[in-house]
Amino acid sequence: MVDEVATAHPFRLNRPTGRILTSLANSSFRLHVAFRPSTEQRKIIESVQQKRTPKTLTDPDDILSRMASERAAGLAFDLEEQDSGVCAVSAPVFERDGSLKAVVTVVAPAERFGPRVREEHFRSGEEDRGGNEPKPEHAGSEQPLSHS
Repeated sequence: MVDEVATAHPFRLNRPTGRILTSLANSSFRLHVAFRPSTEQRKIIESVQQKRTPKTLTDPDDILSRMASERAAGLAFDLEEQDSGVCAVSAPVFERDGSLKAVVTVVAPAERFGPRVREEHFRSGEEDRGGNEPKPEHAGSEQPLSHS
């Protein structure tokens, strides 16, 4: 984690700036790994992944499949996988040559993270791990986003 912008709301994460992320339950770290060469990905994924919440993926093949989907979509979600009650969405930032420069992540309490997105992701209490990550409402829209 390089920087943090605090919210005016009472929600606060206790994550020190400069902390090195190592859990693939974290959407930011997972995207960083997803853009590494496959041999590096496999080495990181095969390290023991701690089950942090009931929603944390630990199977290496499931994690690899998920990362491939997230890389293709350009979005990664953490829906209470790193910490119960906390959700996040991460997006890659690229260099001009197409290589990964950084990952930007927005974190929110689960109750403010959009129940519709969580329901689509965790249908009937079972995770949809077939690479069908939820997409923002504007995804696929032909209407440009307004910058006013």
